[in-house]
Amino acid sequence: MTRPGGRLLLLEHMLARSEPLARIMTQLDPSFHWLSGVHIARRTVDTVAAAGWRIDSVTSLSPGSIFRHIVAHRAGAGAE
Repeated sequence: MTRPGGRLLLLEHMLARSEPLARIMTQLDPSFHWLSGVHIARRTVDTVAAAGWRIDSVTSLSPGSIFRHIVAHRAGAGAE
């Protein structure tokens, strides 16, 4: 939970923006999850937005945009 007007800061690994790499990650995700408990084909930006957060910025931190920095704020929290 954030305080009113607070921001959500995430450093996430997720599904690549590169279509060929995204396809490979999607195919490997079930096995990788079974082995490690981690999903590698997450769509975290969509999940954060669906949870009611407004996305302020998404910065790619790696080739293929697998690692990203997400900044968001809660809609209606006075941080608009």
